Amino acid sequence: MCERLTLPVLLLALSLPLCAQWPGENLVGVQGRANIPAGDLPDAVASEAPGLGASVQAELHLAPYRLERNQCRICARVGLGADVWRKPGGSSGRSVTAFHAGADVLYFLRDDGREWLNGPYLIGGLQAMEWVVGTAASDTGSLERTFRAGYAGGFGERLNPHLDAEFKILVSEVDPALKVGVVTVALDCWF
Repeated sequence: MCERLTLPVLLLALSLPLCAQWPGENLVGVQGRANIPAGDLPDAVASEAPGLGASVQAELHLAPYRLERNQCRICARVGLGADVWRKPGGSSGRSVTAFHAGADVLYFLRDDGREWLNGPYLIGGLQAMEWVVGTAASDTGSLERTFRAGYAGGFGERLNPHLDAEFKILVSEVDPALKVGVVTVALDCWF
């Protein structure tokens, strides 16, 4: 268990100083999400039940006085998280877990002149993912670990300075026999 947490904790420790150095009003928060499995994932876990996930993240903004206001509608988000899918009431061997570190670019579709970015936005991102496939979910009958890239796209809505709602689609490949698609519904809470 300690080995799995070492990389995410190290990446988080390295990313937090970015918030202190980046110009503008930056945000730190958490994201909770429900993940609807697609692709080969429902077959691997023998269930179409949604998975659950959480992330710690930071959103980095450009200061309005450094660029034109129109360009300030773009910001970057970095985060560390984990997601798990398993059959409800099933064994832990019939599970798939993803640990990830990633970066997203957000583009806010409008600027109404407030002190903070608000309203709808588009999301595009890239994740470095460690997939852990349980013994009953793998084709080999043994625990499998692989590192792969994940690609995400979607949209969100900043409801107020402390709350966002998002809809994203993530695609990745654990191995040639396990191609993963995930439809995510998430809430971001900013501090």
